[in-house]
Amino acid sequence: MKLEQMLGGPLLGLHMTTPLTFHKFCKELVSLSINVEYVRPHKQLPPIPIGSLRVLHLMRIDGAIPWTLFQAVGSQLDFACLKELTLEFIVDVEGRVSFPGFVYPVIFSALDILRVFHATSVYSDVFAHFVNNRLSKLIVMDDPSIFGQIDWRVLQNVKRLEVRHPTDEFYETKYSSTAVHQLFSQLSSVTEVNMIGKVYYPAPIDIKWFNLVSLELAVAITDKDTLANMLTQLPRLKKLHISCRSMDRNDSHLTAYPDEQNAPLRLQTLVDVEYDDGDESKTVSKTLLRFDFYSHRAFDEHGPLDFGLNFPV
Repeated sequence: MKLEQMLGGPLLGLHMTTPLTFHKFCKELVSLSINVEYVRPHKQLPPIPIGSLRVLHLMRIDGAIPWTLFQAVGSQLDFACLKELTLEFIVDVEGRVSFPGFVYPVIFSALDILRVFHATSVYSDVFAHFVNNRLSKLIVMDDPSIFGQIDWRVLQNVKRLEVRHPTDEFYETKYSSTAVHQLFSQLSSVTEVNMIGKVYYPAPIDIKWFNLVSLELAVAITDKDTLANMLTQLPRLKKLHISCRSMDRNDSHLTAYPDEQNAPLRLQTLVDVEYDDGDESKTVSKTLLRFDFYSHRAFDEHGPLDFGLNFPV
């Protein structure tokens, strides 16, 4: 069967990795993956209908997104049925533009899952475009060095946040913890957060994720006071998984965040946490049901014992 016959028929999914020559796409196409780097030079592709499209993966984007690949209706590009969108950028360009950077408005009114890799390489404000979308999952794949350039207001309507690193290795040797703390202090509706991997982050000091139920976090340096400070700000947390480099602040110079050595242990507005033999009025968390803790270097064996006494029985 000829390719143009297949694409004009009932084919519902397509993975485009190399330039193709054919007459038209299936109008009922629901899933599409495009390797933009390879497809971009192919100028004679027919417009891709998006009326039924539910899943779109734009991979290896080597510049501005070629929105002209898609079939506009009137004076707008409306992905009315799209539920899942992946944007994977692979190059840095000079003179970044505002997203989406197209002559027509690009609309994602039904979007539910968003993945963005290397977000600030081409556009200055990818996440700002999705601030009003109610997302069940947001996956950010990037280096902490660019966190300060991300519009974290997008978290206001996100249920699950996953933060990953493209290589699982820091791009730089030293970082300021300020940009990461801005992420933690952004008001958010998230209920689940996963930031586990080989890349470690500063422990949260001011965390405004008040609806959080599950937190999995890899941190550079933490101790019982830092953990207690965090838990007192998370009134709904049920599951906490912490993997840290060390519980000794003198090891801060060994992490990517040397400024953590002089960082405050807690918010100045919070009272000191008192550790005792189970006084319920001084319980650090009344909701936590599971606590997993791992330290790869120095481990304060007494700290977790004191800390554990403040959990509800």
